[in-house]
Amino acid sequence: MGKGRMTLLDVQAIVKELRKSIVGLRAQNIYHLNQRTYIFKMQGGGKKVQVILESGIRIHTTKYSRPKESMPNSFATKLRKHIRGVRLERIQQIGTDRVIDLQFGSEDRAHHVILELYSQGNIILTDAKYKILMLLRSHDKGVSHVTVGKTFQFSTLATTSSSSSSSSSSSSSSSSSSPPSS
Repeated sequence: MGKGRMTLLDVQAIVKELRKSIVGLRAQNIYHLNQRTYIFKMQGGGKKVQVILESGIRIHTTKYSRPKESMPNSFATKLRKHIRGVRLERIQQIGTDRVIDLQFGSEDRAHHVILELYSQGNIILTDAKYKILMLLRSHDKGVSHVTVGKTFQFSTLATTSSSSSSSSSSSSSSSSSSPPSS
């Protein structure tokens, strides 16, 4: 039987591994296996890599083919519209959370795919300024509501995934739309 969820150390290790293997490759296509699991086919420089993202559970490369749906769902369609053919410029862990930010493209034309690997998790597509374009599930995160059209708040993420000992006034006063450096 396989491991359940990725730990903080797992996330740190996979981000380091993915930096070496997929940064610089282009998203050739995106497929959904089910409502929570997506395959990103990446290629460039004669190299082809498949990356599995499963909301709340895992991210890793794979060599195995998996059966895909014949028609993409709305989330896969939106991902294709914004990142197909675009180069993966950066992958980073956000702070010390089990959250990974994959940046496709650069500057004002960048898009981010944010993968949350805790609780029920989420996969969020944002623009360069972290305005949410599409997400698997809308929900409340303490002081903010995560939904399409809102700006993804990294500081809210950090305060809700850590212990609830910090006050909500300090987390709301330090909210920021840009990710902390890792």
